[in-house]
Amino acid sequence: MVSLEDVGVNVAGGSLFEEIGWRVDLGNRVGLVGPNGAGKSTLLKILAGERTPDSGKVHRAKGTRLGYLPQDLPTDRITRSVFDEAKAAFAEVIAIGAEVDRLAAWLGQPDVDHQSAAYEKAIEQLGELQHEFEARDGFRIDAQTAQVLSGLGFSEKELYRPLASFSGGWRMRVMLAKILLARPDILLLDEPTNHLDLESIEWLEAYLQSLPSAVVIVSHDRAFLDHMVTKVVELGMGDGLNEYTGNYSAYEIEREKRKELIVNAYANQQQQLKQTEAFIERFRYKSTKARQVQSRIKQMDKIDRIELPDEQSTIRFQFPDPPRAGRIVASLRHLKKAYGQNLVLDDISLDIERTDRIALVGVNGAGKSTMARILAGEEAPDGGVRELGHNAMVAYYAQHQAEALPLNKTVLEVVDEAANDPDVRRRLRSMLGSFLFRGDDVFKPVSVLSGGEKSRLALCKILLQPANLLVLDEPTNHLDMASVQVLIEALQDFTGAFVVVSHDRYFLDQLARTVIEVRGHHLKTYLGNHAEYARLKAIEARAEVLAGKAESVAALSKDRPAAKSAPQPKVVEKPKTAEERKRESDQRAQQQRERRGVERQVQTVEASIAEKEEHRTQLEVQLADPAVHADADRLRTLSEQYRASEVELAHLYGRWEELSASLETA
Repeated sequence: MVSLEDVGVNVAGGSLFEEIGWRVDLGNRVGLVGPNGAGKSTLLKILAGERTPDSGKVHRAKGTRLGYLPQDLPTDRITRSVFDEAKAAFAEVIAIGAEVDRLAAWLGQPDVDHQSAAYEKAIEQLGELQHEFEARDGFRIDAQTAQVLSGLGFSEKELYRPLASFSGGWRMRVMLAKILLARPDILLLDEPTNHLDLESIEWLEAYLQSLPSAVVIVSHDRAFLDHMVTKVVELGMGDGLNEYTGNYSAYEIEREKRKELIVNAYANQQQQLKQTEAFIERFRYKSTKARQVQSRIKQMDKIDRIELPDEQSTIRFQFPDPPRAGRIVASLRHLKKAYGQNLVLDDISLDIERTDRIALVGVNGAGKSTMARILAGEEAPDGGVRELGHNAMVAYYAQHQAEALPLNKTVLEVVDEAANDPDVRRRLRSMLGSFLFRGDDVFKPVSVLSGGEKSRLALCKILLQPANLLVLDEPTNHLDMASVQVLIEALQDFTGAFVVVSHDRYFLDQLARTVIEVRGHHLKTYLGNHAEYARLKAIEARAEVLAGKAESVAALSKDRPAAKSAPQPKVVEKPKTAEERKRESDQRAQQQRERRGVERQVQTVEASIAEKEEHRTQLEVQLADPAVHADADRLRTLSEQYRASEVELAHLYGRWEELSASLETA
């Protein structure tokens, strides 16, 4: 549908990439990966027609519809509402509907000549337009728009607020909604999860999987890529494109295998070259070997030399050893926070111990970043108390800290101003080098840095003072996967406590020992990493469904009249023979016996349901006990029992519904 032929792009100082050949076909689900600066976003822009390559050609099949989500935040000040802006994705269908209304109104005028050619033409045109409107699902435009906006995190009351009143991240969600609603043939998404919370990311995964569109995704969210793509295309630094089948995890495995094969082939070739060169040097001046020497020289000239893959530079750092703090490094007591009439946190209490590794999760707007700012001392609560423990020292990385860096200062000036220790100042160049700011890079003004470079610089700043409590709000934004992995390893080695706000599920799975969900102005604690949190949330959701079914069982059982109280209709019949009366009496007796048998089965099933419900409740109480999570064997046993009880309950509910239906039809 879209193909690139020998495409190249030049940048100051040389070529970004050259002679790129690639084809994206219907049904492809591709993850475009590579180090920061390799040109992934540029390549997406070329595919989308937003940028013209400096060399090569771009071929697009006629009629191909493209949807492109850029990484850059929108700056347009749009005055219409969120709903109307997203609904604009259906502009063509809306125009068809308006034309249908216009034609219908004209045809309904009393002075229209029903015998005229204009009338006949209008009737024909109206029929065609109505058919097209229905075929394009025009009657469900409002419902589809509301569904997608809701999935991306907008509440019903927010749908009709002016789009300009939202932050850039929320405006980006509306851009994404418009693209999804338009259902293009090819979706080109540049970091689509950057401004989404975990619930919205999971919704987006399900929605994209339901679309027939081809999808090309640039993302540093490896969990998202694992769930979404069936092919990975790697763009190297001047190394062209390399394709791998499978998701991101499969790509990593295959990439290591390919690298190992190349390294082995390189070693074998070098050994052969060395032997050939030794033969040439040994017999170069012997006339009897002249022909063989010349043959070997020609062979060496024809050899296609194997080159080792370039190892991309990554961050290399570790957090300074923090001073030892008391057992409790920070406490929140009866905390309350509101912005005007908007209550965010209410009666929050929390103790953070010196080795805690906490992930703060929740939907956007729940109060995660507010919690982080209060915990870090960057914002005061409206009520309650924040206290730091003995010898506690806090370092804070803000969600938008990279964007808040002074644009007119150089990289070196930024860290020099943040360092107040002479020993640290002497090590600034070395520290910057570990964050890939080497040589003259330290004299670059912040204004010319990429998003990833700004994030690395902001992270470097928090290392300038030792701390035993790190509060990190979305630290992985704009970092490539290699840098995220290094950050994970540095945090795993960190001996203090940290609290992390992140929507990167892989990042949280590698680090968190406790997940705290911010929801409904309060906190709920789950022991384990994000995967365990997601499992427990699924159990809670299923438990709510089962509880609802149990209530329905009880209500229906209570309302169902007993068989003996059912009124019997009086029917006037002609006299029957004794034989007929005997046969009918036997049939009625048999039916009554069968009905009483079914009723006894219903009672037995209802008793079993009540018993299993009680057992399930007991298991839930035990699973909610923090002591259980410290015993892996017990936790595994209880989880297996819980899953078994769910299966048994599902079977019992199904049996109850079958028996109840047979009673109603008897």
